[in-house]
Amino acid sequence: MEERSPRTIDYGLMLPGVIVTALVGVFLALFPVQGKAVVDALFKVLTHNFKWLFLLFGLFCVIFLIWLAMSRWGNIKLGAPEDKPEFSTYTWAALIFTAGIGIAIVYWAFIEPVYYMNTSILHVDPKSQKGLIGELAGMYGQFHWGLTPWAIYALPTFPIAYAIHVKRIPALRLSAACRSAPGMRRAISLRRYSRKSA
Repeated sequence: MEERSPRTIDYGLMLPGVIVTALVGVFLALFPVQGKAVVDALFKVLTHNFKWLFLLFGLFCVIFLIWLAMSRWGNIKLGAPEDKPEFSTYTWAALIFTAGIGIAIVYWAFIEPVYYMNTSILHVDPKSQKGLIGELAGMYGQFHWGLTPWAIYALPTFPIAYAIHVKRIPALRLSAACRSAPGMRRAISLRRYSRKSA
């Protein structure tokens, strides 16, 4: 496998993201009113037309990860056969929890119920039904801090962890994790062969 030094920058991966981010940022900075209108329209289209798809994807992630944990792949050790755990189970769980939630639980988790109490949740008027809106505001956050978001976070995490700790691929990205897939291995070997023959 072709080893890269840690200082090497993959410009083919980096530049498209930087260019798109810069273009969107410049557009929003130069045309804030029109930019807000475009973003609001896109948000409305995505949330109203594809909310069923978001919900199904979250359910798929939960079911898939439960199946993965119970299958033979759930016993794969993320590390070399001789490696021993660096942290205890309790410490590891605490590390994963704080890394997954991060500042979000410190900031947004406390503001979220207050935000919902001042907006319309499930088409309930916050002024006329304060008691109901308070109950909804307190329980609605479970959909953002429950099992489903963690399953969505974990879906790309496991292939990356497998690539880094088992395959020893020195790259922290999903495309590196796909290198061990049969189709990707064939594509990479064909690309290397064409470079050598050129």
